[in-house]
Amino acid sequence: MIFKIFSIIMKQFLLILLCINCIIISEPTKAADIDYKNTLVATAERNTNGKFGIYIRTKKKQGWLKTVTISVDDKQQLHPSIVQNLQGDIFVAWSRFNGTNGRICTRYYSSDDKKWSSIKVLDSKTTSDIAPTLGIDKKNRVWLAYSGTSDNGDDIYLARWLSGSWSKSEMVNSIDESPDIQPQFIYGSKREILLTWRGFYQGNYINYFSALENDVWTIEKRASSSKINRKEDNHQENLILEITNSLPIASQVAIWDMKSQRPVSITIRNRK
Repeated sequence: MIFKIFSIIMKQFLLILLCINCIIISEPTKAADIDYKNTLVATAERNTNGKFGIYIRTKKKQGWLKTVTISVDDKQQLHPSIVQNLQGDIFVAWSRFNGTNGRICTRYYSSDDKKWSSIKVLDSKTTSDIAPTLGIDKKNRVWLAYSGTSDNGDDIYLARWLSGSWSKSEMVNSIDESPDIQPQFIYGSKREILLTWRGFYQGNYINYFSALENDVWTIEKRASSSKINRKEDNHQENLILEITNSLPIASQVAIWDMKSQRPVSITIRNRK
């Protein structure tokens, strides 16, 4: 079986028809146009001592504020995702690998207590969980999606932050033997939230999506590239990336815009 990942570049505003609702997805921002003063930047990096770390940085007028170390481990840590809600609480999620299997780790910063929680490993019944992505809906609720592997194959799971912990994960995609991978939240112009992922269909990977309507995630739908698009710089890829000369070289980067309350979709060039 040949797996082919589509590479899609979002160059214009795209229209998605969901029942009778039209959702406008904004185009990616060039790295040079990002106002870093309003962003939280999460990175997955390999240190000079060989350890793997997850870090957060914020911008000040000159340079970057002191780095917040979220996790440092001998085990490989990848796929950082970060969001901040309207209260100022920060959520970070990433994949930690133990050999061939992965687990989703999370930490939470309380704006009331002014401190970070300990590292929590997401409770899961699957064999391996990777590629977490965090999102916030228009009611300020925080969601966590990821790809989990079980006897049934690769599927997309979703959990919600409730009273200081994550809810039980529920499968979003239909039950079948075809792999479903690489979840990602995207937003409409009116803060509508969609969960998208790659699903294998008739010999190729295509886009699937589920929308949050009336507090319920809809049944998965297939979407052609003309109806839904995703940022070109896929956070799943283990590439050496750089955003600016000020930001340390990182293996992977996630950026959250605190002003617009949505992730920054950027085009990142490879380091030469």
